[in-house]
Amino acid sequence: MTCRTLEEFYHIDCHTFEKQYKEVLSGYRNWEQLSHADEWMLFPENIGPHLAIDETSLSNGELYTFVTNRDACTRECSLVAVVAGTKSEDVIAVLQRIDEESRYAVKEVTLDLSDSMRKIVRTAFPKACRVIDRFHIQKLACDAVLFPENIGPHLAIDETSLSNGELYTFVTNRDACTRECSLVAVVAGTKSEDVIAVLQRIDEESRYAVKEVTLDLSDSMRKIVRTAFPKACRVIDRFHIQKLACDAVQELRIKHRWDAIQQANEEMEEAKQKNEDYVPYRYANGDTRRELLIRSRYLLFKSADKWTERQKQRAAILFEEYPDVKKAYGLCHSLRMIFSRNTIKDAARLAMARWYYKVEEAGMHSFNVIAATFYEHYDEILNFYNHRSSNAMAESFNAKIKLFRANLRGVADKRFFLFRIAKLYAYPH
Repeated sequence: MTCRTLEEFYHIDCHTFEKQYKEVLSGYRNWEQLSHADEWMLFPENIGPHLAIDETSLSNGELYTFVTNRDACTRECSLVAVVAGTKSEDVIAVLQRIDEESRYAVKEVTLDLSDSMRKIVRTAFPKACRVIDRFHIQKLACDAVLFPENIGPHLAIDETSLSNGELYTFVTNRDACTRECSLVAVVAGTKSEDVIAVLQRIDEESRYAVKEVTLDLSDSMRKIVRTAFPKACRVIDRFHIQKLACDAVQELRIKHRWDAIQQANEEMEEAKQKNEDYVPYRYANGDTRRELLIRSRYLLFKSADKWTERQKQRAAILFEEYPDVKKAYGLCHSLRMIFSRNTIKDAARLAMARWYYKVEEAGMHSFNVIAATFYEHYDEILNFYNHRSSNAMAESFNAKIKLFRANLRGVADKRFFLFRIAKLYAYPH
């Protein structure tokens, strides 16, 4: 029963009643756990020999870890602990407030595949038998396919969408060049724990024999590679780095484009008020300010030596009119040249450092973000110069899947779709 129901039947003010219930009737203000309830709650008297641990969201995606007594069957006295977040150290610190005798008396704890949860149970309830929920295992089996025989020394990892925006993580053998026997693993989602759990089903010797893995800038992918292939050199794909720089240039162009649209609208309004025909200013090539910024999109993606005569004329006007775009394009192009030069790693390190210094001097926000990314992934970016490896094979594989999906007008049956992909790319023909 809610306060709104009471208002309807008994004609009372529900808001006033809610306030009175909270402040007086409920005993909330005298609750012994009020001071720390948003961080943790503990009910040691509810502990029993059979526990369950899991996380759930309360609001705005904020996760809380719940420990419950399974014997209470989600009824009264079933809640043992609630802790904000899923960080193992925080949860352990709260659970260790329960006396040692009670914790050591716990015989069994059910949990999911999370490494964090395993660590919590192992530390807080050291005598307990850990039981991984079978439904998580079944789900994993349904949402993953594995071909350990296709593993090799050079792998690529990336994600792609099969249907309705659902992402799948693909691990491929780069040496197979997206042909037969190139597919190593497919896992639903991009959650590192799920992907790691699947990849760890490959024998340790094979995983430790992997020498190099190419990947993108995702922290999740880095964790997967670091855990599943600990001996492998991680190489961040150079094209993802270059794309960041290109996006920064385009962001600046779009900003100026919106300003140009606003200016044109104001000029049109002014001409209308004066009862005059609006005649926009045109540059030497015939473009208006707005057209110049719209039509410059593709030339900013290309090197200057690949411009057509018309693009050269447009670029000259653009750079004269917007010097900041010229500066941003110069930074983007110089980064492209660093990757294009066939040089050694130490020389590239020096070139990168100089480029980093130029970015700091330019003082452009978008490029400062890129510079911070460089700082975070410096070594893994420079690993490109070991063998000039890229994630091109993974991107090619993704493109083939997207084309396959488009030809089928979408994916109606995901399992059958994965079966067909496996027949094409996992088994010898």
